[in-house]
Amino acid sequence: MIVRSGGGWLARAAFALLGLAIAAVAFFAVTIALVIGVLVALVIGARWWWLMRRVRKAAAAQGPIEGEYTVVEREPLDGPKR
Repeated sequence: MIVRSGGGWLARAAFALLGLAIAAVAFFAVTIALVIGVLVALVIGARWWWLMRRVRKAAAAQGPIEGEYTVVEREPLDGPKR
């Protein structure tokens, strides 16, 4: 099979236009993918913030844990004092 390395100016112009069209489509595809990625990240971040807000609010509503306790003094390891 014989392949011509050259081509007329019309073929070169057509390939240049095709290349530009592919580059434009790729640019817009990457841009759309990045925008979708940012939107998904924002939705996940907002949901996480909302859940943590509810958890903090519930924890604050319960207040501190209350109870009774007794302090027990420890004896030294060598035995009780006399």
